[in-house]
Amino acid sequence: MKKIFFAIIALAMTINVSAQVPAYKVVQAEQVDMSQFPTDAKGYTTIFNGKDFTGWRGYGKSHVPQRWIIEDGCIKINGSGTGEGQSAEGGDLIFAHQFKNFTVELEWKVAKGSNSGIFYLAQEVTTKDEKGKDRYEPIYISCPEYQVLDNANHPDAMLGVDGNRKSASLYDMIPAKPQNSKPYGEWNTAKIVCYKGTIIHYQNGKKVLEYHLWTQQWTDMLQASKFSEKAWPLAFELLNNCGGAEHQGYFGLQDHGDDVWYRNIRIKDMDNAEGIDLDQPEISFQMYSVRELIGNPELYAKNHADVLAKLAKMGYTSTEAACYGDGKLYGVAPEQYKADIEAAGMKVLSSHVGHNLSDKELASGKFKESLKWWKQAIECHKKAGMKYMVMPGVNFPKTLAEAKVICDYMNAVGEMVNNAGMKFGYHNHSHEFNKVEDQVWYDYMLKNTDPAKVFFQMDVYWAVRGQVSPVEYFKNNPGRFNLLHIKDHKELGQSGMVGFDAIFNNIETAGTEDIVVELEGCDAPNILEGMRLSAKYLLDNEYAK
Repeated sequence: MKKIFFAIIALAMTINVSAQVPAYKVVQAEQVDMSQFPTDAKGYTTIFNGKDFTGWRGYGKSHVPQRWIIEDGCIKINGSGTGEGQSAEGGDLIFAHQFKNFTVELEWKVAKGSNSGIFYLAQEVTTKDEKGKDRYEPIYISCPEYQVLDNANHPDAMLGVDGNRKSASLYDMIPAKPQNSKPYGEWNTAKIVCYKGTIIHYQNGKKVLEYHLWTQQWTDMLQASKFSEKAWPLAFELLNNCGGAEHQGYFGLQDHGDDVWYRNIRIKDMDNAEGIDLDQPEISFQMYSVRELIGNPELYAKNHADVLAKLAKMGYTSTEAACYGDGKLYGVAPEQYKADIEAAGMKVLSSHVGHNLSDKELASGKFKESLKWWKQAIECHKKAGMKYMVMPGVNFPKTLAEAKVICDYMNAVGEMVNNAGMKFGYHNHSHEFNKVEDQVWYDYMLKNTDPAKVFFQMDVYWAVRGQVSPVEYFKNNPGRFNLLHIKDHKELGQSGMVGFDAIFNNIETAGTEDIVVELEGCDAPNILEGMRLSAKYLLDNEYAK
């Protein structure tokens, strides 16, 4: 893990404030007690429990505005269509604790044409109206804003300079580059690091910008924006002294009058940190790898806390499950599974889950009964916070007619999973590279499944065992492989039979968002040592980003 250490130099800055700045007051309100929120092994505190608004309130209010609701484990703003003007039942939402040095992570998605924002180091500021009564100024004139936007359909994306109003940008000042947001209706990940004035924005796992508060650079950026001293004197003064005297403030979510969802919000207090934890590579692992330790409900109940903690320390950051049944994962409720993973300092990523068609369904082409099975499975995985549901195998068709039925079935399941806010994929072994009549079964699946409904999780080891080139598939089917199973005969790099260099050099062509390590076995003394050596192989060769 890389760390940056800062030598802090105190600079005295004289700010000539225009006489046009009105008298204002920074409101000091009671802070929520952070000890009531769960903190994982890596120091991240979950500040939204998916059930209620504990710890949250409206900006300038003691309650949560009515337009903010809980929906499917997410915070949602029900759009009023009034834009920044906001409605009487709306307004911005803040977490009622001020942070100074921190890393915050969350996920967001927008409806078509929607706009919102993530605020940090915010202050509650009042001025006097024409009758001499206190009124709250907009939150965004006191703090930076991480833009949340449907870049393709909201007009703000075309305004500003060089894309500095698109998603993940420092609003109206610095554009996010690369601009890697996902379309409306899909989940994006956001991460903001704030450490002693250094600010870093991440979007979907990529660092997209960095800047430095309380410097001449910051002042110059303000002067070139809509918050300049000339254009908006009060905003300039507040933003130039962002965070106030203590350089701390609230985390908030913007009501811009549109439908927007947020979930999996967690924050790490870094006041006592020695530096910033930068760019920890994202490596998931397939829990089937450690099946001898936690592969069934009994073993999971006995060993999961110890095993998961050890894997997290090796550098694994998320999990792919492989034990679903009757609405549970590893014998526990999905909410408990999610809590177990997060307690170890990791995140829930995906799950292998499947249901084959009956002979009768294959023959008739009607599979309503099998689709009924998926309803409970989808509900469970949604509650667990899964990003992906992956079918790890399917009937091998005897004819192309059966092949067409199976692809139609996969499309139907994919649509159901998509409607629940997740993605549906297919995981291969080696037999999919055999032919059905005159066509390779894997190629037929790629051609006859809808890319909007079904992605492919290529297991690169099984592809090689099937005597095909993963890279050729990436190039012939760009963007179809959202997930990869990174696997070797035993520990990664052990056999020399898988061309990891070429695979990782073409990972963007593949469309890969996440990688999952799986071990079928190992030469190491035990499977945990094999997992450690595999993570080390990825990190030492800088394959994991």
